[in-house]
Amino acid sequence: MIELHQNPILRASRNQWLVYAMLTIFSFTLMLFCTKSSPLFAFNDWYDANVYFTMGKGLMNGRVPYVDLIDNKGPLLYLIYGISWMFDNTGFFGVYLFQSLFVAVSVIFAYKLALLFIKNAQIAFFVALCSPMPMLLNRFYAVGYDFGGGGPDEICRALMIAALFYFTLYYVKPEEYKPLHTLILGCLFMGAFLIKFNLTVFWAGFLLIIAFELIYKKKFAFLLRHIAAFVSGAAATVLPYLIYGAVTESLGAFVNTYFLYNWLYVNPSNNLVIKAVESLISAVGAIGSMWGISLLFSVGAVFVFFVCRTGFKVGYSLSLILLFTATYYTTIRFATIHIPFTVSLIFGMVALGVLVEKYLTKHRLPKLLIFMKPIAVISVMCVTIALNGLVTYELFLSDKQSVQQQMAEIIRKNTRSDSPTLLEINGLDSGFYTAAGIIPDEPYFFVYNVDHEVYPYPREAQKNAVTEGHSEFVIVGEAAGSMPINPYNIRQSYDEIYVLHGTGYQSNIVYYLFRRKLDFAKGGAE
Repeated sequence: MIELHQNPILRASRNQWLVYAMLTIFSFTLMLFCTKSSPLFAFNDWYDANVYFTMGKGLMNGRVPYVDLIDNKGPLLYLIYGISWMFDNTGFFGVYLFQSLFVAVSVIFAYKLALLFIKNAQIAFFVALCSPMPMLLNRFYAVGYDFGGGGPDEICRALMIAALFYFTLYYVKPEEYKPLHTLILGCLFMGAFLIKFNLTVFWAGFLLIIAFELIYKKKFAFLLRHIAAFVSGAAATVLPYLIYGAVTESLGAFVNTYFLYNWLYVNPSNNLVIKAVESLISAVGAIGSMWGISLLFSVGAVFVFFVCRTGFKVGYSLSLILLFTATYYTTIRFATIHIPFTVSLIFGMVALGVLVEKYLTKHRLPKLLIFMKPIAVISVMCVTIALNGLVTYELFLSDKQSVQQQMAEIIRKNTRSDSPTLLEINGLDSGFYTAAGIIPDEPYFFVYNVDHEVYPYPREAQKNAVTEGHSEFVIVGEAAGSMPINPYNIRQSYDEIYVLHGTGYQSNIVYYLFRRKLDFAKGGAE
């Protein structure tokens, strides 16, 4: 009888989980330096992350998304941030944990994907280490420090890489593919849909081609089994939110905000077909403008063309065309738009891994890789951190407070209430709600990146809130050309009702903190 510790299957399984653990540790260590959510940074002042944190905090404290607090991303993103708030009520440590976890998921599935083509696990391991690098190259993309990390594209990227693995498994090793994998694909699809719905087109290309193939081959029973599995996974993922939305009567507001509001970014007055073509051309042009990215993308495309089956080639191509078109199908192209593209670079890395494997095998050098693993981990981490560039940010390893933390301290010391109210006007969510631990009372707690003529409601609501003195504290930031011009003269309103109580400066923006005067309060004198 073979002893358990001598069983090669068990030993291989143990080694596999050890690799997963190493990749997870690598991910958490890497993200200590590559996101401002990390505890090594004084504060994550990226606007979007703070909006999501405010929405998540509100969700965990009884506020209903799209009704009590309004933003245009999916509810699953707010749930993730809400759970993160439970780890750290006034900071981003919980967000760092989630960011690192999703990077770990992407790295592990990149490793599993590489093993479908590369026999040498050491080379597949190195491919996995390199896989998050394109997403984190802030300096290469000229993103700057405004992008602090923690956006929906990062999370969806991990889900897309996991989905890409299962689609690849279906074509490369069909004997190992099970209905359970299709159920997981349904969960991944719906997870992305509940975070940033336009990215779900990545699933669509593969699914359409697979369905066409099965219908053509008349494998109807197989097709129906997997449709049932996919729908089951998607339904199980969305059902909790549907119940929540029904109980809170917020499903209508969800549809209106999540879909109709996002449609404003498309500028529907234009010809949609022409715009789709222009979007695809813009996406290809963006990739071509970055030589390293375009080279890696091209190598991956050639690899897929020569190595993979026809169905996979067509599904992969269609998925990328839909993804590139959907991400650029907008009038405003944010700095993080490149992140979903990096999924297409995985096959470029795998192709290079295959070439390295052939070279080492030819020269009988594969054993050298065992000694190279620690060097590879340290080297890849150092290069990624250097190209990311956040370690040169002024609040990295800083013992001073951010302006958000300074203002929060002033609010705590000078409030007349156990639950102070705060409104940041004429700008995005700069993090003052986060640092002060305050949930806004106003649904429009920040101003969107949409012209006032197209969507006037946030600015109108903020004007009314200020002129009526709803909030005890008001914050406004002033920087030339940083935000759309507010059409209302709110300054006159808060000069009459509020008194200047503090100023702060950070990243070329001056922030003014006002406190409501003693003889004026919503509903009467205080």
